[in-house]
Amino acid sequence: DVRIVVHDAKTARRALRRVGSELAGVAMDTMLASYLANASRRQHLLDDLAQERLQLAIPALPAPDRKDPSRTPSVAERAARAGASAAATVRLAALFAEDLERLGLTKLFETVELPLVDVLVDMEEAGIAVDVPYLAELAREFRDEVARIEDEAHEAVGHAFGINSPKQLQDLLFTELKLPRGRRTGTGYSTDATVLEELRGAHPVVERILEYREVEKLRSTYADGLGPLIDADGRIHTTFEQAVASTGRLSSRAPNLQNIPIRTPLGRRIRRAFIAGGPDRSLVAADYSQIELRILAHVSQDPALLDAFRQGADVHRRTAAAGFRVSEEAVTREQRDVAKMLNFGIVYGMSDFGLAWRMGMPREEAAQFIDEYFKRYPQVRRYVIETKAICMEQGYVETLLGRRRYIPDMTSPNQAIRGAAERMAINMPIQGTAADIMKIAMIRVRDRLRASGLEALLCLQVHDELVLDVAKPDVEQVAALVSEEMAGAYALDVPLVVDVRSGQNWDDMTRLDVRTSGPT
Repeated sequence: DVRIVVHDAKTARRALRRVGSELAGVAMDTMLASYLANASRRQHLLDDLAQERLQLAIPALPAPDRKDPSRTPSVAERAARAGASAAATVRLAALFAEDLERLGLTKLFETVELPLVDVLVDMEEAGIAVDVPYLAELAREFRDEVARIEDEAHEAVGHAFGINSPKQLQDLLFTELKLPRGRRTGTGYSTDATVLEELRGAHPVVERILEYREVEKLRSTYADGLGPLIDADGRIHTTFEQAVASTGRLSSRAPNLQNIPIRTPLGRRIRRAFIAGGPDRSLVAADYSQIELRILAHVSQDPALLDAFRQGADVHRRTAAAGFRVSEEAVTREQRDVAKMLNFGIVYGMSDFGLAWRMGMPREEAAQFIDEYFKRYPQVRRYVIETKAICMEQGYVETLLGRRRYIPDMTSPNQAIRGAAERMAINMPIQGTAADIMKIAMIRVRDRLRASGLEALLCLQVHDELVLDVAKPDVEQVAALVSEEMAGAYALDVPLVVDVRSGQNWDDMTRLDVRTSGPT
């Protein structure tokens, strides 16, 4: 019953749990409040906030150095820091409570962000099991694959070169092979992914370099990188970051599970390493179907888009039919892929250049396709134009639940910076609302599971997907429960549709017939 204020309640709860205590009655988390008040801020450290808002310097703890490598803080030094930290937290709590009220964010804070802390604590402690022998074999295969690609890259130019050396790549691509140069950096010409993608097809070595980077990143981050992160219980306990992404999305670290590719064969092989906690258990994965497009339909109120989702039509096929001026029955797979890229790309402010680059089509054709898209969905064009205008006028955009993102670069004289800001402004209300809905769903799922007595653990949240470790006899009930709570998390003008799968690992899963639509 005691009203508790804390900075970073999740870390405090986990620390107290390790010594057999619980943290209850948290009314204010100044780290989360700072994040809600200004999500564009890179960090929300107590020391920084105390200095900026209170002009209070919290004494730092002394650290070991060369002169005294065994230096440890004394009890008095720890007490001085703890006392100043506590005083700062209490005073900041009052200031942030006023900020949240003024910004209209109190409800979002109290009903979503604060309750989510307990959900994330449970998820971090649950972790997810890993198939260690499979992962070790995968690491060996990836190392062989990386070596093979490097040899092919050397063969493509007739000699060895440092494939990881930017300087040697510059010399190879722009001096020796005389390929078109991209943007200049402080150390020469860039060889980053954007530049190499533009050079794709110009020389066989470019394909090999891009392939090498993709496989090497997966090898170092996951195939080899996951091993040291597996705890004694055979599970990986990632840390979910609640106050990092400016859109409101969760992120994760040690390891970052948000970046595992889900549509590439290599990415799926990594997902296969994540398994159920035993032969008597199964993984259940539930993900929102096209949630960002459904939110776009809701916020734009475009009749054609609303109608497509209400009818359960194939939105990508309809878009392709309009863009290529053919009947829906005549749409080819390639045409549908272009439409799919554009449907999702519009949410991210994709330009004709971006569509042309991603789909390998002439820019004129991409521009014509986008023009046909907006003829099909004119209210989406209105949403894009109005959102940019609103952001330019007030300096921020909001999600449906009131989460804000300040975007100061909307008036930048630099066209590239301004363009990036405009894409952020278009995307944030959509992606941020999806993140808010997912957080609500996580809280509802956790609460229902606790009340149900079903044997299931929430393990992971990755973008639009929840993953649970479930006792096999409870799979169907848990699947229905999760689908119902996710679909009912927020009422849009189109149904929220949830797809549920189950299996022994995160890749080899069978779709369950429990598709549920939320209220409209």
